Amino acid sequence: MNEEQNFLPVEQQTLTFYGKPIVVVRLPDGQPGVVLRFLCENLHIDTAAQMQRIRRTEAIPNEYARRCARKSYVTSAR
Repeated sequence: MNEEQNFLPVEQQTLTFYGKPIVVVRLPDGQPGVVLRFLCENLHIDTAAQMQRIRRTEAIPNEYARRCARKSYVTSAR
């Protein structure tokens, strides 16, 4: 499976978060993810600024930050 396929969701649901919809996904490796754009919109924070914070957070491996930038999914690092 190539890297692009690693981020094609195998399951997707829309949940209500603070009264607004967000898209959550399950990735092929079993990790959950949330579509960052919807999460940021619901929290009224700037998506681009949040991506910058994610990229410079040492606790988030670079691999996850790069994936987030390309697909706008936030996944939990194992």
